[in-house]
Amino acid sequence: GEEPKAKEWVELAAKKVKAYAEQSFDEDGAGYEGNLYGPFGLDMALPFAASIRKLGGADLLDEKRLQSAMRWLVTDLLPSGRKFNPLNDTSGGATTANLGLYVAATSKDGLAKWFDEKRQVPSVVLPFRPYRILWDAGAAESTPPGADLLVRRHRGRGLVNVRTTWAPDAVFASFECGQRRSGCHGQADHGQFTLTAGSAELAIDTGYSNEPVEG
Repeated sequence: GEEPKAKEWVELAAKKVKAYAEQSFDEDGAGYEGNLYGPFGLDMALPFAASIRKLGGADLLDEKRLQSAMRWLVTDLLPSGRKFNPLNDTSGGATTANLGLYVAATSKDGLAKWFDEKRQVPSVVLPFRPYRILWDAGAAESTPPGADLLVRRHRGRGLVNVRTTWAPDAVFASFECGQRRSGCHGQADHGQFTLTAGSAELAIDTGYSNEPVEG
């Protein structure tokens, strides 16, 4: 009641959050612009969506899609545990501080909790983490990834991640040959790949291209 247009602002923000979540991720929860870049756009949307739900409003985000997005982040974590797959969008050093906590708390997802703990490596974690106070209590017990995530296919971008094991000395490879999407910090070249073995970076793609057309 303090601001006459407050409800209009909330409704507009809610529409923007829903639109971002629906347009930025495919049906498998993989980010079209990259598995790091897509969740980065949710960083402030997640606490907003949580607030709306706590106040009795509608759920703005598809929980299953968020869980799937979490699994993409897990499979993008290199065996060394200190970087993410640079093939996706070159921001391999950091990702959203909120998604792991949010999914662990709202969906009681043990893998999301494991990911949040894994991310707390100084070279990976983002420094601003006030939402741990809100979401960490009551979250699921940490559950490490299983064999079902050794191979993961991103149909929306023609991306495949594969690794030998989940041990620190595993061999990890990622291949991409997808369609360029307008407006994305995406790859313009086909056939790029990442290959690592443990902490050794054997073949690393140099990063995405902002050329306006393929080729």
